Amino acid sequence: MFTGRPHRRSARPWVAALVAFTLTSASFTCQSGATYVLVDHLGRTLYTDRPDRYPNYTRLTEPPARATPRRASPRPSKKSGGRAGIDQLIALTATRNKLDSALLKAVVHAESSFNPRARSRRGALGLMQLMPRTAKHYGVRDAFDPKQNLTGGARHLRNLLNRFNGDETLALAAYNAGETAVKRHGGIPPYAETRAYVQRVQRLRRSYQQH
Repeated sequence: MFTGRPHRRSARPWVAALVAFTLTSASFTCQSGATYVLVDHLGRTLYTDRPDRYPNYTRLTEPPARATPRRASPRPSKKSGGRAGIDQLIALTATRNKLDSALLKAVVHAESSFNPRARSRRGALGLMQLMPRTAKHYGVRDAFDPKQNLTGGARHLRNLLNRFNGDETLALAAYNAGETAVKRHGGIPPYAETRAYVQRVQRLRRSYQQH
């Protein structure tokens, strides 16, 4: 019978049960964030992010420690000398391979955002996102070395331009989707990614030509 008076039995069994529930309840702990679990002498629970407001409650949990955030992308290699050094390498490499420097720069921008340590899910590496087979074909031993990567990528782009009679649109499509795909479709393959890639590089190139 409920008399309206607090029960005098010890609250410890309640506390122990609540602790066990808190530790084993994945649905709560996975979503708790900075939420605390409090309990009073009657065993009633309270969930709050401001435990200091409830001095009559006992704290059962502490907020979980924050996980160390993953770095979105590795830091640029010291070999590159920073962005200015990369720009100089791009200009020099473009001249050596008879490429428009704005075009080569646009490809690097689209491929890796000028990050020498970039790595794609498909295994493409470095500034110009060379696949291991392509890198090997052009003698690139370290795809994360800016100079080697740019040299291999520029030579590959130059060869594609030669094979498609200087047609930059087809050469860019082949750089993204592969030469075989371009030849099989007789033009830019009907891949959304490839079409978007070609348009982006061309847009970036125009931007670099104006500056």
